[in-house]
Amino acid sequence: MRRLLAIIALVTSAACSASETIAPAQSPAVGKWTLITVDGAPLPWTFMGSGANKSELMGTTGSLEANGTWASTYTLRTTTNGQQSTQSGSSAGSWTLTGNAVALRSLPDGNVTSGTVSGNTMTLNDGQTKVYMK
Repeated sequence: MRRLLAIIALVTSAACSASETIAPAQSPAVGKWTLITVDGAPLPWTFMGSGANKSELMGTTGSLEANGTWASTYTLRTTTNGQQSTQSGSSAGSWTLTGNAVALRSLPDGNVTSGTVSGNTMTLNDGQTKVYMK
């Protein structure tokens, strides 16, 4: 679950060859990004349970920084016997862009999530397909 929530990638396409790595400071991807869908479903996205007993991802926002780092925050909602509670968390790491391929490395575990970018949309896949908009 941490891996699912810890990943946020934020990049846009740049005019370069598929093998050219773009320095983060030169990338138009720098800025704020918001998660829009998970596996084609809008948020909130239920990732465990249903009805009166479930866990949902309410939202994720993050930013790519010009120094090659990223940071994100997320909010979860847990419903147990119809009673709701929320919790927030955060994650961070580093990122690179090569052509339209993005790679995000999470801290402290070093897991890498890959994806693609097109315009103001980024799609990541870490077992679920996540779409972010800038």
